Amino acid sequence: MSGELDWEPGVERWSYDGDHALPDSLRALTPPWDRCLPAEVRSLPRTDTEVARARAALVGLLDDPPPPTPRAPAPGLLEHAWEWAGSAVRERIPHPADVTWPRVDAIAAELLPSAKPLEAHALSHIEVTLLHLIHDWRADAADSIWSWLALDPDPGRFADWAAPLAERSVTERLEADSAIAYLGAAGAVDALTRLAEKPDGPATWDDAETARDMLAELRTRGR
Repeated sequence: MSGELDWEPGVERWSYDGDHALPDSLRALTPPWDRCLPAEVRSLPRTDTEVARARAALVGLLDDPPPPTPRAPAPGLLEHAWEWAGSAVRERIPHPADVTWPRVDAIAAELLPSAKPLEAHALSHIEVTLLHLIHDWRADAADSIWSWLALDPDPGRFADWAAPLAERSVTERLEADSAIAYLGAAGAVDALTRLAEKPDGPATWDDAETARDMLAELRTRGR
């Protein structure tokens, strides 16, 4: 653990439109996509307006990929500290548009006196925590949207625009499992067939396997 405590990630602080710490694709999310709470998502009516908002949110997330995050040195326990610190920020500031550096710094200062050593590292290098938070928040928002679309009584009615976005979600590794689940619910066989190609297809090996399993399930159901 001492190697992790001494590790300097070297991540410089950035800014989005002033003091904002999260990118526009997250700050543009509107309820319930910004909070990603399952109960709120399930209760959202599937009106044309809400579907358009969901589509715009997916496009925004896919068109605005986050910067890469540093890897923690072995044994990787800092990953848990980053998750803990990111969850603390998210609990106190549940809407992405409200996450500013002054507010994040205030949370870090509040938590630091009682933090364990690795937690203190995550708070002292809050920029790394925020990079991981961006990735996690982005993934949660995409998962919420794909799940909401898949639960529609007729998910295939969105396929003209949603199937290509779902393929992008898989190949760009943005919540691939939930995107494949949507493709299965929509009966998007062509998209799943492309994703299932191995060994040199567009998806990772594991995601291609998931797409293959979905195709087999669709065949079993006669779709």
